[in-house]
Amino acid sequence: MNISREILEVWSRFDDFPMETLTKAWYYGQVPPGRARQRSLDLMKEHRQRYGTSGNCFDLAFWLRDEFQKNGVSCWAVGTDHDHAATMAQDGHGYRYFCDLGDQWLLPLLADPAHPGYREDLELEGLFPGAKIKPRISGNILDIEYLRPGGHISRQAFNLTPLGEADLKARAEATQNNLHDALCECRIWQGGKRVHWEYSQKKSFISNDESRIYEPGLNSLEEWAQRISQRSGIKYEITLKALEIYEPLEGKE
Repeated sequence: MNISREILEVWSRFDDFPMETLTKAWYYGQVPPGRARQRSLDLMKEHRQRYGTSGNCFDLAFWLRDEFQKNGVSCWAVGTDHDHAATMAQDGHGYRYFCDLGDQWLLPLLADPAHPGYREDLELEGLFPGAKIKPRISGNILDIEYLRPGGHISRQAFNLTPLGEADLKARAEATQNNLHDALCECRIWQGGKRVHWEYSQKKSFISNDESRIYEPGLNSLEEWAQRISQRSGIKYEITLKALEIYEPLEGKE
């Protein structure tokens, strides 16, 4: 996969971190009006230790960036035009890697045309759950094409220019104040492979290289909270509280 050991070592610390919007709903009412709802790293770590939570894509980008920096790895936050954040990291040889915990990538993506192993002509497997990907870099823009089973194709573009700290914090704060839908995604092991599990709008499913497999529906928030807790490791009480907050908001703009 052409992944530098120093990049992979830090990335792997987050293998069991879900991406979820449950924490922000649970935490939302605990913050007085006018105060920032974007949690500090210390508070995120405390919540994870006590409740098994992690956070949304901005929480994870802050956290991953901090871990890279502590290990002497140059890194910076990047984003899309649609409120999604990821992390770029640079190894000791100066090669760049795209690291997206928010979309629960399985591994970092080599995103540096100067590296002899960088390819844009192949459909890459084993990097993104349930899809092959084709990267293309033009200037400071990384375009990613996701090729899913059944022929479905989607695309995403990241500006690789470092997000300024003020801009990053403003974007993060905006997402923490936007309660829309409950979402939880995590990487789990199934049949000796890591696959992608997701909960959204009272549906849950597993995506692998061959198909998307929907799990049986459930009849109550309590049952959904139990399933999400079992899959993600987030405590049942936190999960249920978040689902109760989202319940009247589901499907509304």
